[in-house]
Amino acid sequence: MIGIVTGIGPRTGKSFTMLKLKEAGIPIKGYKNLDTYTVPEKNPDGYWELLPYKLVDMYNKGLANNQVLKVWPVLFDFIKPEDVACIVVLQRKNKDKQIQSITDLVKKEIKLPRWAGVEIPPPDKIIKIYQVETELFVNKLEPSKVLNVYTEDLNTETDNIISFFKRSLTCQC
Repeated sequence: MIGIVTGIGPRTGKSFTMLKLKEAGIPIKGYKNLDTYTVPEKNPDGYWELLPYKLVDMYNKGLANNQVLKVWPVLFDFIKPEDVACIVVLQRKNKDKQIQSITDLVKKEIKLPRWAGVEIPPPDKIIKIYQVETELFVNKLEPSKVLNVYTEDLNTETDNIISFFKRSLTCQC
């Protein structure tokens, strides 16, 4: 069984949530930064994620059991719903601020060699893709395994998120 942190689009607080879980002693799989993929100054406390192929490989080999993964919704096709102990879905109330934040991030990321020549869809389309993929996956889960949190409420909801993962993961961290 695995735990998942995901969000309806980039810039929803997934990295912050992963850091808080890590600080609470809940085992996570992920690196502070991913060379050529991430811009450290946009998340100075870290991103705490895996490259997509590493995430899928670790999951398939059972190396992520009783741990939390930060999962991009486009990777849900590679995860069996029955293997999910719990999932936190983050979403911003203020989509205009999210779109601006994504736009600012893309301006930095596009300068990285990894993203050279890659056509990145507009932020509103990215958010919609994340939303559709997340809803399709979450609808396959028991409601008790899903915790929806607004990004704007993260400061007050962090303890609830930590408790949710502690209760849900079999390791009882």
